Order: sequence, then C-alpha cells, then structure tokens
Amino acid sequence: MQLAGSSPAEIGVENLPWLVQVARLIVPQVVAPRSDVPDLSQEAISELVLYPQAPFQDAGNGALGPGGLDRPADIGRVSHRQRGRKPSRYQLSCRYYGLTSRFDEFASLSYRNAAGLGLLTAETHRMPSWLVLFGCLLLALASGQAQQTRLEDLQNKTILVFTPHPDDDVFGAGGTIALLNRNHNKVLIVVYTNDDKGSYDPDMTSQRLARIRRAEQEVSEGLLGTPKQNITWMGYDDGMLEYAPQPKLTEEATAIIRRVRPDVLLSVDPGEWYERWHKTDHRMAAFNTIDAVRAAEFWLYFPNQRLQQGLEPYKVPEMYFFYPAPQEANYFVNIESVAELKFESAAKQVSQFEPAVNKYRPDWTPEALKKAKDEMRKEQPRKDGHYVEAFRRTTEFNQY
Repeated sequence: MQLAGSSPAEIGVENLPWLVQVARLIVPQVVAPRSDVPDLSQEAISELVLYPQAPFQDAGNGALGPGGLDRPADIGRVSHRQRGRKPSRYQLSCRYYGLTSRFDEFASLSYRNAAGLGLLTAETHRMPSWLVLFGCLLLALASGQAQQTRLEDLQNKTILVFTPHPDDDVFGAGGTIALLNRNHNKVLIVVYTNDDKGSYDPDMTSQRLARIRRAEQEVSEGLLGTPKQNITWMGYDDGMLEYAPQPKLTEEATAIIRRVRPDVLLSVDPGEWYERWHKTDHRMAAFNTIDAVRAAEFWLYFPNQRLQQGLEPYKVPEMYFFYPAPQEANYFVNIESVAELKFESAAKQVSQFEPAVNKYRPDWTPEALKKAKDEMRKEQPRKDGHYVEAFRRTTEFNQY
C-alpha cells in the first residue's frame, strides 16, 4: 500500500465556461463524440483526462518514462488501469503541465463528474504536439483558478495532529500550528507517549518526568495558541510504543479520527529514511497513524466503533507529514512571521535541553537559553530567504 502524491483541486463548471468552448475545438480532432454523452457544459466537471494510445514504460523509482512525465509526486496522481487482456494504460490528467516530450496519439478523452466517469471513445486520431501542449496548458491554467487553499491560510477548519512525544509537534510543525491557530482553526493535538524516559538525571523518576513533560507541553502548545483541553494524551510509556498491544493501538487512533473527523491531519512522515534508525516511538507513531487513517475509511475495520459508539467511517481529505526526507518534501510553509514564537515555544520544553536534561532544573540560565535558540535558528530550514517548515503532502492511498 502506498500513499498517493498531491492531488489537484477539482475544477467546477463555474471555472470552465470558456475552457469548455476551447475543448470543443480540440476534442473533435481527437475523438468523434458519441451522441449519448451529456453536454460537457452542463456537467460539474472535476477531471478531464487524455488516454495515450501506447502504454508508457515504468522507469522505476516512482518515475514514468519515456512518456516524459516527472515524478508523480511532482505533478499529481497518475493512475494505472488494467482492462481485461488489453495492454495497460497510464491515465494522464491534462491538468498538469509536467509534459517533457511529445504525445502525438490519443485513443480517447474522458471527463469525471459527480456521477462517475464519462468516456468519449473513437478511432485513434493523430494530434499535433503543439495542440496537446496547448490543451494541457489551458487545463492547467483553469486548475490554478481553483487551487485549494494553502494549509497555512485555512480558516475555521479542524486540524488533527498526531505526535510521538510532547515536543515533536512543536519542532516539526510548531510554526504551522501557530498560523493555523491564528486563523481560527480548531487544532487538536494527540500525544502518543508521556515521554517519561528522556532524562539523564540519575535522580529523576519516570512518574515525575511524565508530570514535567505534560506541563511543558501544555505551556509550549499554549504559546502557539492551542489550549490544553485540545491536547489528548494516549498515555503510552516513552520508547515502548512499538510494543503496545495491537490492534488496540490502531483501534484507538482510528476512533480518534472518526470522532474528530478532521479536515487536515498532520503526523510524522512514515516514509522518512532516518526513521529506520531513530527511536521506535517515531517509527511506530508514523505507521500506526497512517494505518488508522486507512482503517477509518472502512466501517468493517473495528465495526464496534460504529455499532456501539456511533462513530461512522471517515476519509481524511488531506495529510501533511512533518520530518520528511529532504528529497521527498513537496510542501513548504513560510513561518517567518511566527518563527521566533516557535523557538520560544520549543524552549518551554526545558527538560529536553542542556543543562536540564542532565540535571533537571525547571528554568534556563540566560546563556543556555540564548545558545539553544541560536541553534534552533541555525537548524530551522530556509527557503527563498524565509524560515519554512517542510512537509510531504498527500491526499489518499493508492488502491493497488
């Protein structure tokens, strides 16, 4: 099972009146429309697709060639269809402008609406490359008019954040969380572990550290605008998440997703390479969260939640994974306006920094605080001269 790349915004008919007229000029050169196909101008079109006559070859590593596409993660969803014994075809949505070589022949053109897929089919016709590129450019421009609101600009939405420990949400997405709270979104934080082991202090106990970490997290998230009543503690011991009972762990996360029904979900990236060598809580939180996202869609996973608790199935529309591999990050949030707030928030996790991590003290010396913040500024990624937070954005699972 794989996570699909970023899907494009749907194109409603209100954005397409002029495009439909242009399409009517292009379509007859590609196909001979059947009389039983509805008038495109009356459809709430959400997808226009050209089907190449010849199958593309899979070049491996997530790329398609020699069809000329960049990585699917860069240009959106590319679906693979198998029709009986016929050769495989790759479905190319023309709303993308990732074409890098000639596509001269097309077997059909289709459109997608609320009722499903309508397909216009005829004999293969030859189509000039410039016309193909022109048509795709038009669709790309129309797509741009209907782009989804950027994550940091969302308003009045429900945002669900899963974090392995109290502080990963702040280090990985604290600036974004601050912006979301400023825009009057409801941000809910789910903390898998109580982080009761992360101290070198020989006089520290697990029970005491759990209380310290809870208080630090509430203050830290409070600075970002998240009230403490919006923080849920799953209560697992630090470092032990991988050994938590299954499927109980996935069932618990699934119930949270079905109950909250978030517009957007944030979590640790399950595809991050270094997670293989990082502490088990990160690995397990990442995979458990996407397992729960998947399970939440189908009511037959943990059916007791529907039958006994009234929790209906739910499909998460968008997911943003923090701590992504640099080569897989495909979404960046400009946090310049809240960067210092993020650093101040992170600094409230006092017990996780020197000198408190070695010998606990509840506050900072001025010198230690300055050093810690300077290191945060140095380590925070920058793009185009601004502080940013990197994510891997996705919208659904591949179904094959």
